[in-house]
Amino acid sequence: MAALLHDVGRAKNEQGHHKASYNMIRRLPPPLGWSGQDLLAAGIVARYHRGALPRAGQKALRALPPGQRKDVSRLGGILRLANAFDASRDGHIRRLEVHNRNGFLEIAAEGYSSRDRTAEAVAAARHMLETVYRRPLMVKPMKGPKATPAVQRSA
Repeated sequence: MAALLHDVGRAKNEQGHHKASYNMIRRLPPPLGWSGQDLLAAGIVARYHRGALPRAGQKALRALPPGQRKDVSRLGGILRLANAFDASRDGHIRRLEVHNRNGFLEIAAEGYSSRDRTAEAVAAARHMLETVYRRPLMVKPMKGPKATPAVQRSA
C-alpha cells in the first residue's frame, strides 16, 4: 500500500510531499481486510520514503507498537531505495537481484551504471537500509548472461 501511495502528496506540494502523503494516507478509510493500524503503518512507511530518517521519539512512530516500528523502518528503507532506483522515472532499471554476501547486502541492478544520476540517488538512499540492517549495502551493475563459445564446424 505504501509503495502504491507514497507520492500522493505531490498533488498538494512537491516540497515535503512525503509528509503530505502520510497525512493523506492516514485519513483514508481502511480498505476491506485492512485495519486502521495497517493503514497507519503504510502511511508511516510512505512518510519515510524520503527526507529525515525515522527516530524513536517522532510522533508518527509513537503510535505504533515497538515491534511494528522496526518493520516500518525496514519497509521505509526498502521503499526509499526502490524509489531511488526509479529516480529518473524512465524505467531503465529493469531488474534487481539481492544477495546476502559475507556480512553485507549486495544488489545487482540491470540497467544500473555508477556514472549516472540514479547512482547518486541510490548512494544517498541506501543509508537507511544500512542503518536498519546494520550492514553495508553494495550496489553494482548486473552482469549479463555469459556467452557460450561458438562451435566451429570443420568443412
